[in-house]
Amino acid sequence: MKKGLFITDKDILNEIQNGGARVGKRNLDYLCKCLGPSNVYIIQIADNITASDLAIRQVGCLGKSFLRVSSVFESVIANLSLRKSYLLSTEKHILSYVKSIINDIDVVFMDSSLYGALARKIRQLRKIPIIIYMHNIEHDYSLRKVQLEGIKYLPAFFSSSYNERLVMKCSNYIICITERDSSRAEELYKIKPNLILPVTFKDEYKFFARKGVRERVHKKNILFIGSLFPPNYQGVTWFVENVMPKIPDIVLTIVGKGFETKKRQLERENVIVIGSVNDLTLYYQSFPIIVMPILCGDGMKVKTAEALMFGKIIVATDEALVGYDVSDSQDIFRCNTSEEFVSCLSELFQRSTFPVSETNRQLFLEKYEYNSRYSEFKKLMKGVLERG
Repeated sequence: MKKGLFITDKDILNEIQNGGARVGKRNLDYLCKCLGPSNVYIIQIADNITASDLAIRQVGCLGKSFLRVSSVFESVIANLSLRKSYLLSTEKHILSYVKSIINDIDVVFMDSSLYGALARKIRQLRKIPIIIYMHNIEHDYSLRKVQLEGIKYLPAFFSSSYNERLVMKCSNYIICITERDSSRAEELYKIKPNLILPVTFKDEYKFFARKGVRERVHKKNILFIGSLFPPNYQGVTWFVENVMPKIPDIVLTIVGKGFETKKRQLERENVIVIGSVNDLTLYYQSFPIIVMPILCGDGMKVKTAEALMFGKIIVATDEALVGYDVSDSQDIFRCNTSEEFVSCLSELFQRSTFPVSETNRQLFLEKYEYNSRYSEFKKLMKGVLERG
C-alpha cells in the first residue's frame, strides 16, 4: 500500500478550528481516505507537542510533532532565517525525522505554500512527488500586511515570498483554493496549478432536523460571524461606522473569537458584540440574515460555506463570495457600498418570515459539502502515485 507524509502548522486536530485549519483537516481527511490513516505520516508544527502527538495517534496516523515559534522574538528570528512557523534548529529535527521515514513514503503533501526551504531539503534526500496546497497567495497576503502594518512586517514578507517562490519550484503538483488564486499563481510563478479545490466540509445541519422544526425569525436582527482577523475587523468596523447608523431599527450582533476585546470600540445602540463562543449553532439558528462585509482578503471565506450549510440568507461583498459559484441563488445578495447594504437590508426586512433557504442548502450540498469534491482529489492522487 502506498504511504504519504502530510505536513502542516495549522491546528487541524483541535476541536476548535479557524477557517484555514478546517480546510487543512479536510485535506488530511482526503489523504487518509485515499491511503488509509495507518499509511499516513503527519508532521505537525504545534504549540503543545505532547497534545499534538496524542491527537495524531487518535486519528490513527503515524507521525511526530515539532515546536512552533512561541514568541515575537522567535518569530523574528525565524523570518530572518527565511523560515516561518519554526526555527532553523527545529527544521534540523524535522529533517532528521523525515530522513528516518523517507524510504517508506511515496508522496509528500504540504498543507501550505510556506515550506519552500523544507521542500527543497526533502527533495535533496529523495526525489519524491510533492503536492502543495495553497490556502492563499502568501506573497500577496504578506505584502498586504506590510501595507497595513508598516515596515515591521518586512521580514515576514521576505520570508513568505521566498518560501512560496521556492516551494513552487520544488513541488510537482499544485492545488489552489480558487480560480483567482490559480490565475495569480500562474502570473507570479509562471506555473499552472493542477487542481482547484475549494472549501468543503461535512454537513453539520443537525438542529433544523430535530422533530422537523423549521426556523422562523421575525425580529430585525442580523449576524456577523468571524474571528478577530484583520480583514474581518476592517470589514465589520467599516460596516458599523457606515451602514448601521443608517438602519437604526436593525440590530447587528458580532460573534467571533477575539472580538470581545473590541466591545467598547464597536458597540452602539444597534450593535452588540458577543465575541468568543463555544458553539455557533445557536447563533445560526436564531438570526435570519448573515452579513459579510469583507472588503479585502485572500483565498476563500469558510464562513460563507457555513452560512450556506445552515440555509441562511447571505448579504455579502464580492470579496466574501470569491471562490463560490452562487450565481443561481436568489437568497444571496451582493453589496459593496454602504448604500447597497442599507437598501438591501431594509428591503429584506419587509418580509414577515425567514424560512430556511433550501436554495442555499442545496448549493452547499452540491458544491461545498465534504464528499462533493473528493473524486477530484482522488483522481489527482491516483495520477501522482501512478507516475511516482
